[in-house]
Amino acid sequence: MPRKPSPMPGYKFHTSGQARVFLNRKAYYLGEYDSPESYARYHNLLAIYNANGQKMPDDVPTHQIDLPLTIACLTAEFRENLKSRYANNKHERRRFSNLCTLLEDEYSDLPLDAFGPIKLADVRDLFVASGNCRNYVNQQTRNIVRIFKFGVSRELVTAEQLKALESLESLRRGQTTAKESVPRSPVNLDDVRSTAAHLSLTLKAMVRVQDSNSYAVGRGLVRATV
Repeated sequence: MPRKPSPMPGYKFHTSGQARVFLNRKAYYLGEYDSPESYARYHNLLAIYNANGQKMPDDVPTHQIDLPLTIACLTAEFRENLKSRYANNKHERRRFSNLCTLLEDEYSDLPLDAFGPIKLADVRDLFVASGNCRNYVNQQTRNIVRIFKFGVSRELVTAEQLKALESLESLRRGQTTAKESVPRSPVNLDDVRSTAAHLSLTLKAMVRVQDSNSYAVGRGLVRATV
C-alpha cells in the first residue's frame, strides 16, 4: 500500500506574538501572527521546503522577519490563491503558474518593492526574444501586473507600485521587433455542417443558429455583432 504523504507543517502562534513554522525540527519565525507578510513568508518557506525534497537548506535564516519580502514571497502567496481561484480552470492555473516560475527564475530574491516598470520591461523583452507575437507579449505582461495587483489586495504591494507597473505602455504595431499574429480566417461553412452531423442535438442546434446568423450576415440581411 503506498505511503500517504505527510501533512504540511502548520502555521502556528508563538508567545512572542509572531507566527512560527517548524521545518525539520527547526523553528522559523515569520513576523506578526496573522499578518499578510507572515503568510507570504510561510508559503515561500513551504515552497523551498518542498522543492528541496521536504528538507530545508541550512542557509535559510530562521528569523524571516529580519528579511525584506521578496518576489518569491509574492509568487508563493499567489500560487496558493491559484488553487481555489482557478480550481476548475487548468489552463489559467498553468498560465499563471508558469508566469510565477518565470518571475522566480529571474528575480526570486529581489525585494518586492524593487520590481518596477524597468524590471517589467525586461521580463517583457524575454517574451519578445522567445519569438512570441506582439499581442501575446502584451497579454502576458498584463498578466504579470495582475499578480502584483493581487499583492495589493493582500497588502504586500503598495498601490503606488502597482500604478507604476501599469504605466508601462503596451507594445504597438511597427514599434517593436515582436512579430504580428496571423489573422484568423472564417471556417468554411461546409466543414461546420459536416462536423455538426456528429454532435449532440443541443450542440447541433447551437451550430445551426450560428450558421443561420453567418448566412444572414454574409447576405447583408442583418448587421454583424461583435
